[in-house]
Amino acid sequence: VTGEAATTDESGRAQFSALTLSGVPGPRDVTFSAAGLQSVTARVTLLSVSTVQVVPSHPQSAVVGTRLDGPVITYTFRDAGGRPVPDADFSLELPSGSTVDAPQVSDQFGVVQLSNWTLSTTAGYQVIVLELPDGREFRDSILALPDAPTSVLVASGDDQTATAGQNLPQPLVARVVDRHGNGVPDVPVQWATCDGAAGPTVPSDAGGYSSVTQPTSQPTDAGCTRASISAEVFADFSYTVTAAPSEEGSPTGVSAAAAPRATVPPVPLRER
Repeated sequence: VTGEAATTDESGRAQFSALTLSGVPGPRDVTFSAAGLQSVTARVTLLSVSTVQVVPSHPQSAVVGTRLDGPVITYTFRDAGGRPVPDADFSLELPSGSTVDAPQVSDQFGVVQLSNWTLSTTAGYQVIVLELPDGREFRDSILALPDAPTSVLVASGDDQTATAGQNLPQPLVARVVDRHGNGVPDVPVQWATCDGAAGPTVPSDAGGYSSVTQPTSQPTDAGCTRASISAEVFADFSYTVTAAPSEEGSPTGVSAAAAPRATVPPVPLRER
């Protein structure tokens, strides 16, 4: 109870213009009393929320970390008779790292309006959950898109060894990420030797990954393949190629020191 005190006027009337009751919906007995006088009790009922109308006003998607100014979601609370329910309690569950401006209770029209939603820096669906005291939940979401690509990372396949003429045992997998570490899809990734012999261009997938199968030719302990999205943004994979087993009485193969190339060209690299 708030606004619970009032002073009588010249007619002996105490008018409670700011009296507010909050809490779990249902009947309440409100007692009015003054020192030395007989008290009086009145029965009031806090309306329960029967329906909740949810009206989002935000876009379906936005880049991670974006602040969506102004109203983003409007909830309207109504009782079983369709009347607005003011001063209704609720709680909000936000995605980790995101913020939103919200009132503490519904207004006189039964409305709760959320505004100025700042998305977290994690890509994917971000969900706001409004929960009523009786456990009912109302969800609304937005798809948070990755930011612009800033880095290429070695995801897997580095430091492998294979016999000359064989593919490396595992594919080379690079990942394109934004400044927050989210994988960025549909980015052309150029695969090549570290000294510039071009291989295929393999766009990153939904998780930001691009991969190839690396064949080998001559023995070397300095094989190197590069995945790049620009001249300045790339990741290098190193590998070792050993000599193939020789037939009895024949030479054991070209040594790494005598190999004509320091790196094994990735052409023809094969997309995964």
